[in-house]
Amino acid sequence: MARELREEVGLSATPEEMRLFGLYSSFAEGKSDHIAVFTTDATGAVDASSREVVEAAFFAMTALPHDVAPATAGRIQEFREGRPTAAGEW
Repeated sequence: MARELREEVGLSATPEEMRLFGLYSSFAEGKSDHIAVFTTDATGAVDASSREVVEAAFFAMTALPHDVAPATAGRIQEFREGRPTAAGEW
C-alpha cells in the first residue's frame, strides 16, 4: 500500500500509519477482482502525474463528487459508521 500510495499520488506513509479496513471481492462482468481497502492519516500535496491516474483530489466525506461509484460510496459509508468489514463482496 505504501508503494502504491507513493507511486500513484505522491504521498508517503509509514506502515504504522496504514490500517487495513477490509478485503473485498468482485466477480461482476466475468471479472475476478480482489480489493484491499486501507486507511491512513498521510498528508501532503497530491501529485497525479502517474500514467495510471487521470485526476486525484481530497474531498470531505460530506461533500463527495456526485459520480462516486456505488461500491466505493458503500465502503466510505461503512468507514464513517465505524463498520469495518474483514471480508465481503464489493
